[in-house]
Amino acid sequence: MVSTMHPEAAKRSVYDGPGEPDPLEVVIAAEALKHRYRALILMLRRGELEGRGLPTTERIAPVDGHRSPVWG
Repeated sequence: MVSTMHPEAAKRSVYDGPGEPDPLEVVIAAEALKHRYRALILMLRRGELEGRGLPTTERIAPVDGHRSPVWG
């Protein structure tokens, strides 16, 4: 996952080693990424969302009317 060091010493983890803290913007972005990942996994576990894997070796036609991913 993501590991960051908060710029405020009081908000750092006891496991953060020595070094320069990350900029606050990086910490906020990493927290948002972790929150979205947790939300995605929770929705998958509850069955509220269904994942579908597509091969990456060839271009696939839309499945059930869904377009291929933007990054595909």
